[in-house]
Amino acid sequence: VKFGENGNQMQEMTVTEIPGLGYGTTYNVKMAANGNMLESIETTDVVFAAQATVSFAAGDNGEGQMEPVKVTVGNTIDAPECKFTPVNTDKVKYEFNGWEVTGNFEKTEDGKYIINGDTVFTALWKEVKEPVMVNITLTFDYNDGSGKTSSETKTVEEGTNAEFTLPEAPCHERRARLPGLGSCR
Repeated sequence: VKFGENGNQMQEMTVTEIPGLGYGTTYNVKMAANGNMLESIETTDVVFAAQATVSFAAGDNGEGQMEPVKVTVGNTIDAPECKFTPVNTDKVKYEFNGWEVTGNFEKTEDGKYIINGDTVFTALWKEVKEPVMVNITLTFDYNDGSGKTSSETKTVEEGTNAEFTLPEAPCHERRARLPGLGSCR
């Protein structure tokens, strides 16, 4: 609400609540021209818009500060960019994984937030697993009586597959007698 000394020049006064009156409605307000006494009264249209506080919390495994913002009730905002940092140790690393939103809001289909009252965005963090590398060794025993073996080792991330190329089977006299294996070359 702005009050003026001569009706033109204004000074600011904040009104947070008028009992019995709803926000977002236009009212005629009578005020003194000098802001203190009722010397000359003029009528001014004033619209009261409710304000909500949107605040931010670092959540578990996060740290830092994000300043709260005032938003007019009913306005739509995007999820903010996270300015918090993860609390990492030598053994455990984290990365930002979205927001948990609580308070008085509605989420739209396109992922925006209609603010209807005080709302808190709390950062969520997920643990970043460092890949564990393992060696897989495949040993080939030719079992041809020669005692010959060969092996191949691959280093892969744990939980993934390693591909090996099998060597050509050795020629053994029994091979020629087994159906489907053919003869030695």
